[in-house]
Amino acid sequence: MKNKIQNKKALSIDSSITIDTSPTNDTVLTSSDIETLLFMQQEEQLARDVYDELYETFGLKVFDNISDSEQKHVDSVTSIIEQYDIESIASGEAGDFTIEELSGLYEQLLSQGSASLEDALMVGALIEEVDIQDLQIAISETDNPQVVSLYTNLLNASNNHLNAFVDQLENIGMAYEAQVISEDVLAQILESDNAMAQQQQGHGNQGNNAHNSGTNGQGTNGHQAQEKGFVSYQGGHNDAPHYIEQISMVGVDAQSDCPWA
Repeated sequence: MKNKIQNKKALSIDSSITIDTSPTNDTVLTSSDIETLLFMQQEEQLARDVYDELYETFGLKVFDNISDSEQKHVDSVTSIIEQYDIESIASGEAGDFTIEELSGLYEQLLSQGSASLEDALMVGALIEEVDIQDLQIAISETDNPQVVSLYTNLLNASNNHLNAFVDQLENIGMAYEAQVISEDVLAQILESDNAMAQQQQGHGNQGNNAHNSGTNGQGTNGHQAQEKGFVSYQGGHNDAPHYIEQISMVGVDAQSDCPWA
Protein backbone atom coordinates (compact mmCIF):
# COMPACT_ATOMS: atom_id res chain seq x y z
CA MET A 1 0.00 0.00 0.00
CA LYS A 2 1.35 3.41 -0.93
CA ASN A 3 1.54 5.60 2.11
CA LYS A 4 -0.32 8.89 1.93
CA ILE A 5 2.50 10.87 3.46
CA GLN A 6 5.02 9.46 1.08
CA ASN A 7 2.74 10.20 -1.87
CA LYS A 8 2.30 13.86 -0.88
CA LYS A 9 5.73 14.25 0.69
CA ALA A 10 4.36 14.89 4.19
CA LEU A 11 1.79 12.95 5.59
CA SER A 12 -8.76 7.66 15.61
CA ILE A 13 -10.04 6.44 20.59
CA ASP A 14 -10.47 7.42 23.08
CA SER A 15 -12.54 10.29 24.50
CA SER A 16 -10.37 10.32 27.65
CA ILE A 17 -7.35 11.61 25.74
CA THR A 18 -6.72 15.34 26.19
CA ILE A 19 -4.69 16.99 23.45
CA ASP A 20 -2.82 20.20 24.25
CA THR A 21 -3.41 22.61 21.37
CA SER A 22 -2.29 25.76 23.17
CA PRO A 23 0.03 27.84 20.98
CA THR A 24 3.72 28.16 21.72
CA ASN A 25 5.77 31.27 21.02
CA ASP A 26 9.03 29.62 20.08
CA THR A 27 7.82 27.36 17.29
CA VAL A 28 6.83 27.86 13.68
CA LEU A 29 5.15 25.70 11.07
CA THR A 30 6.99 24.78 7.89
CA SER A 31 5.19 24.45 4.58
CA SER A 32 5.42 20.68 5.05
CA ASP A 33 3.81 20.96 8.50
CA ILE A 34 0.95 23.00 7.03
CA GLU A 35 0.42 20.58 4.16
CA THR A 36 0.33 17.64 6.56
CA LEU A 37 -2.09 19.32 8.98
CA LEU A 38 -4.51 20.17 6.17
CA PHE A 39 -4.39 16.60 4.90
CA MET A 40 -4.69 15.12 8.39
CA GLN A 41 -7.75 17.26 9.12
CA GLN A 42 -9.67 15.59 6.29
CA GLU A 43 -8.09 12.18 6.89
CA GLU A 44 -9.49 12.20 10.43
CA GLN A 45 -12.83 13.36 9.04
CA LEU A 46 -12.82 10.42 6.63
CA ALA A 47 -12.48 8.01 9.54
CA ARG A 48 -15.31 9.73 11.40
CA ASP A 49 -17.63 9.66 8.40
CA VAL A 50 -16.92 6.01 7.52
CA TYR A 51 -17.58 4.92 11.10
CA ASP A 52 -20.80 6.94 11.24
CA GLU A 53 -22.09 5.18 8.13
CA LEU A 54 -21.05 1.75 9.35
CA TYR A 55 -22.79 2.38 12.67
CA GLU A 56 -25.99 3.28 10.80
CA THR A 57 -25.68 0.06 8.78
CA PHE A 58 -24.83 -2.42 11.54
CA GLY A 59 -25.71 -0.69 14.81
CA LEU A 60 -22.50 -1.85 16.49
CA LYS A 61 -21.67 0.61 19.26
CA VAL A 62 -17.93 0.47 18.73
CA PHE A 63 -18.34 2.42 15.48
CA ASP A 64 -20.34 5.14 17.22
CA ASN A 65 -17.87 5.45 20.08
CA ILE A 66 -14.80 5.64 17.85
CA SER A 67 -16.55 8.10 15.52
CA ASP A 68 -17.00 10.41 18.52
CA SER A 69 -13.27 10.15 19.18
CA GLU A 70 -12.50 10.94 15.55
CA GLN A 71 -14.57 14.11 15.82
CA LYS A 72 -12.38 15.18 18.73
CA HIS A 73 -9.35 14.49 16.57
CA VAL A 74 -10.74 16.66 13.77
CA ASP A 75 -11.38 19.43 16.30
CA SER A 76 -7.84 19.16 17.69
CA VAL A 77 -6.21 19.42 14.27
CA THR A 78 -8.55 22.25 13.32
CA SER A 79 -7.62 24.11 16.51
CA ILE A 80 -3.94 24.20 15.58
CA ILE A 81 -4.78 25.20 12.01
CA GLU A 82 -6.79 28.14 13.33
CA GLN A 83 -4.19 29.15 15.92
CA TYR A 84 -1.58 29.52 13.20
CA ASP A 85 -4.01 31.43 10.94
CA ILE A 86 -3.90 28.76 8.26
CA GLU A 87 -6.78 28.77 5.79
CA SER A 88 -8.57 25.43 6.04
CA ILE A 89 -9.56 23.71 2.81
CA ALA A 90 -12.08 21.36 4.47
CA SER A 91 -15.76 21.83 3.69
CA GLY A 92 -16.84 20.45 7.07
CA GLU A 93 -19.70 18.50 5.51
CA ALA A 94 -19.99 14.76 6.20
CA GLY A 95 -18.80 12.70 3.24
CA ASP A 96 -17.49 15.76 1.39
CA PHE A 97 -13.73 16.05 0.82
CA THR A 98 -11.88 18.76 -1.06
CA ILE A 99 -8.93 16.40 -1.47
CA GLU A 100 -10.03 14.29 -4.43
CA GLU A 101 -8.17 11.13 -3.49
CA LEU A 102 -9.90 11.06 -0.08
CA SER A 103 -13.28 11.40 -1.74
CA GLY A 104 -12.63 8.27 -3.80
CA LEU A 105 -11.28 6.41 -0.77
CA TYR A 106 -14.38 7.27 1.22
CA GLU A 107 -16.62 5.62 -1.36
CA GLN A 108 -14.29 2.62 -1.68
CA LEU A 109 -14.16 1.99 2.06
CA LEU A 110 -17.91 2.33 2.46
CA SER A 111 -18.47 -0.16 -0.35
CA GLN A 112 -16.06 -2.66 1.21
CA GLY A 113 -17.37 -2.19 4.72
CA SER A 114 -21.04 -2.45 3.87
CA ALA A 115 -20.85 -6.06 2.64
CA SER A 116 -20.99 -7.63 6.12
CA LEU A 117 -20.16 -6.89 9.73
CA GLU A 118 -16.88 -8.73 9.31
CA ASP A 119 -15.99 -6.50 6.36
CA ALA A 120 -16.97 -3.41 8.34
CA LEU A 121 -14.66 -4.33 11.21
CA MET A 122 -11.85 -5.15 8.80
CA VAL A 123 -12.24 -1.72 7.20
CA GLY A 124 -12.12 -0.12 10.64
CA ALA A 125 -8.91 -1.98 11.45
CA LEU A 126 -7.44 -1.06 8.07
CA ILE A 127 -8.17 2.62 8.62
CA GLU A 128 -6.46 2.54 12.01
CA GLU A 129 -3.43 0.64 10.72
CA VAL A 130 -2.81 3.16 7.96
CA ASP A 131 -3.39 5.99 10.41
CA ILE A 132 -0.74 4.51 12.71
CA GLN A 133 1.71 4.30 9.84
CA ASP A 134 0.95 7.82 8.62
CA LEU A 135 1.21 9.37 12.08
CA GLN A 136 4.56 7.72 12.74
CA ILE A 137 5.91 9.28 9.54
CA ALA A 138 4.31 12.64 10.29
CA ILE A 139 5.95 12.70 13.73
CA SER A 140 9.36 11.96 12.19
CA GLU A 141 9.00 14.79 9.64
CA THR A 142 8.24 17.71 11.97
CA ASP A 143 10.32 19.59 14.53
CA ASN A 144 7.35 21.49 15.96
CA PRO A 145 6.79 20.19 19.53
CA GLN A 146 3.13 21.21 19.53
CA VAL A 147 2.47 19.22 16.37
CA VAL A 148 4.50 16.28 17.68
CA SER A 149 2.35 16.28 20.83
CA LEU A 150 -0.84 16.34 18.76
CA TYR A 151 0.23 13.49 16.49
CA THR A 152 1.53 11.41 19.40
CA ASN A 153 -1.85 11.58 21.11
CA LEU A 154 -3.61 10.72 17.86
CA LEU A 155 -1.24 7.78 17.45
CA ASN A 156 -2.03 6.46 20.91
CA ALA A 157 -5.73 6.75 20.15
CA SER A 158 -5.33 4.85 16.87
CA ASN A 159 -3.53 2.07 18.74
CA ASN A 160 -6.54 1.82 21.07
CA HIS A 161 -9.01 1.90 18.20
CA LEU A 162 -7.16 -0.86 16.34
CA ASN A 163 -7.26 -3.01 19.44
CA ALA A 164 -11.00 -2.38 19.75
CA PHE A 165 -11.68 -3.55 16.19
CA VAL A 166 -9.45 -6.61 16.58
CA ASP A 167 -11.31 -7.51 19.76
CA GLN A 168 -14.65 -7.21 18.00
CA LEU A 169 -13.44 -9.46 15.20
CA GLU A 170 -12.35 -12.05 17.73
CA ASN A 171 -15.82 -11.87 19.26
CA ILE A 172 -17.28 -13.15 15.99
CA GLY A 173 -14.67 -15.88 15.63
CA MET A 174 -12.22 -14.15 13.28
CA ALA A 175 -8.46 -14.35 13.75
CA TYR A 176 -7.02 -11.00 12.74
CA GLU A 177 -3.86 -10.55 10.68
CA ALA A 178 -2.14 -7.23 10.02
CA GLN A 179 -3.16 -5.57 6.75
CA VAL A 180 -0.59 -2.77 6.50
CA ILE A 181 1.73 -2.73 9.52
CA SER A 182 3.93 -5.72 10.32
CA GLU A 183 2.72 -8.59 12.47
CA ASP A 184 5.41 -7.68 15.03
CA VAL A 185 4.11 -4.11 15.33
CA LEU A 186 0.54 -5.39 15.59
CA ALA A 187 1.54 -7.77 18.37
CA GLN A 188 3.26 -4.96 20.28
CA ILE A 189 0.15 -2.76 20.03
CA LEU A 190 -2.18 -5.51 21.20
CA GLU A 191 0.13 -6.60 24.02
CA SER A 192 0.51 -3.02 25.24
CA ASP A 193 -3.25 -2.45 25.32
CA ASN A 194 -3.90 -5.80 26.96
CA ALA A 195 -1.35 -5.01 29.66
CA MET A 196 -3.12 -1.73 30.32
CA ALA A 197 -6.45 -3.54 30.49
CA GLN A 198 -5.06 -6.00 33.02
CA GLN A 199 -3.76 -3.12 35.11
CA GLN A 200 -7.22 -1.52 35.02
CA GLN A 201 -8.78 -4.82 36.03
CA GLY A 202 -6.36 -5.04 38.94
CA HIS A 203 -7.46 -1.64 40.16
CA GLY A 204 -11.06 -2.74 39.77
CA ASN A 205 -10.44 -5.88 41.79
CA GLN A 206 -8.84 -3.90 44.60
CA GLY A 207 -11.78 -1.53 44.79
CA ASN A 208 -14.30 -4.33 44.67
CA ASN A 209 -12.45 -6.33 47.31
CA ALA A 210 -12.62 -3.35 49.65
CA HIS A 211 -16.30 -2.85 48.86
CA ASN A 212 -17.13 -6.50 49.45
CA SER A 213 -14.97 -7.03 52.51
CA GLY A 214 -17.98 -6.48 54.75
CA THR A 215 -20.27 -8.76 52.74
CA ASN A 216 -19.38 -12.03 51.11
CA GLY A 217 -15.73 -11.31 50.40
CA GLN A 218 -16.16 -12.15 46.74
CA GLY A 219 -19.27 -10.57 45.33
CA THR A 220 -18.98 -9.51 41.69
CA ASN A 221 -15.28 -8.73 41.56
CA GLY A 222 -14.67 -10.36 38.23
CA HIS A 223 -17.71 -8.84 36.51
CA GLN A 224 -17.15 -5.33 37.86
CA ALA A 225 -13.44 -5.40 37.12
CA GLN A 226 -14.27 -6.41 33.58
CA GLU A 227 -16.64 -3.46 33.26
CA LYS A 228 -13.95 -1.09 34.53
CA GLY A 229 -11.35 -2.53 32.19
CA PHE A 230 -11.04 -3.54 28.57
CA VAL A 231 -14.61 -4.58 27.87
CA SER A 232 -15.98 -1.26 29.11
CA TYR A 233 -13.35 0.63 27.12
CA GLN A 234 -14.43 -1.02 23.92
CA GLY A 235 -17.84 0.56 24.25
CA GLY A 236 -19.82 -2.24 22.68
CA HIS A 237 -17.63 -5.27 23.23
CA ASN A 238 -20.67 -7.53 23.70
CA ASP A 239 -22.94 -5.81 21.20
CA ALA A 240 -22.03 -7.98 18.21
CA PRO A 241 -25.00 -10.03 16.94
CA HIS A 242 -24.99 -13.70 17.88
CA TYR A 243 -25.75 -14.57 14.29
CA ILE A 244 -23.87 -13.02 11.40
CA GLU A 245 -24.65 -13.92 7.82
CA GLN A 246 -21.47 -15.15 6.20
CA ILE A 247 -20.68 -13.08 3.15
CA SER A 248 -17.37 -13.45 1.35
CA MET A 249 -14.94 -10.66 2.14
CA VAL A 250 -14.42 -7.86 -0.32
CA GLY A 251 -10.72 -8.03 -1.11
CA VAL A 252 -8.52 -5.16 0.08
CA ASP A 253 -5.74 -4.35 -2.34
CA ALA A 254 -2.66 -3.90 -0.18
CA GLN A 255 -1.07 -1.80 -2.95
CA SER A 256 -3.97 0.63 -3.29
CA ASP A 257 -4.14 4.01 -1.61
CA CYS A 258 -5.93 4.03 1.72
CA PRO A 259 -6.11 6.51 4.59
CA TRP A 260 -5.86 5.78 8.17
CA ALA A 261 -8.18 8.18 11.91
